[in-house]
Amino acid sequence: QAAVGPEEGEVTFYMAGTHPSNTLAPTTVDPVKLTPVKVKAVTVDGFCRQRQLKPTILKIDVEGWELQVLRGATEVIQNPALTICVEMHPYAWESAGYTRNDFMSYLTQHKLCIAPLTGQTDVFAEYGEVQLFHL
Repeated sequence: QAAVGPEEGEVTFYMAGTHPSNTLAPTTVDPVKLTPVKVKAVTVDGFCRQRQLKPTILKIDVEGWELQVLRGATEVIQNPALTICVEMHPYAWESAGYTRNDFMSYLTQHKLCIAPLTGQTDVFAEYGEVQLFHL
């Protein structure tokens, strides 16, 4: 049991009980009262390295923490056969400490392209599912 992010350690996780708004990036638009708790944090790379896993699919649905998870997955995402699906929550990125430009720079740096899966016209401004893939 742990949160996933850019580094290992401890983070504040905001719990919404049984509501799906549990998050590491609370916003003013969260529909329910959030209760902060300290939880262990891991990276995708560390988790996979420790268990000797080489995933072929990575699904990220983290309520605004998308880029933070990717920042902790730089080894795993080097696999050109990896399928990466991300549920984008741009409205929460400021709370998570990054911008659309930060996200775009990360993709460029790691030679990843992005494609909308749920009809968005601007994947960096609209909520929805995307696929990341290697150039």
